[in-house]
Amino acid sequence: MTAHTILATRSLRMEYSQISLANSYISRCDSPSKWAIVLGDNGRFWVLSNRDASILVKAGFEYAN
Repeated sequence: MTAHTILATRSLRMEYSQISLANSYISRCDSPSKWAIVLGDNGRFWVLSNRDASILVKAGFEYAN
């Protein structure tokens, strides 16, 4: 999968306006360690799989911590 595919496919991510909401979503998941938060290009926090997040980070996006 490429960064372009991830950006085009909104169903691959959840978007939140606050990092606390993104963290809350991850904490309710069965496997929280499989998810990451990335700063999206729309000013929102994106929750994605670790794999997809690493692809976006290599393309210039940043992890939100």
